[in-house]
Amino acid sequence: MIARLAIRNLSRNQWRSVLTAGGIAVAVGMMIWTMSFLNGWLLAVVQGTT
Repeated sequence: MIARLAIRNLSRNQWRSVLTAGGIAVAVGMMIWTMSFLNGWLLAVVQGTT
């Protein structure tokens, strides 16, 4: 019953669902990029001081 309600809501507001999924994808991508950048920067700092 809950799955049917969720599918009905997703299909009723398709544009909003696409925008929400896109926003989440962009946010996750930015988080991954930021963590990668910080890990690389930290590695460079550690290697530069030792």
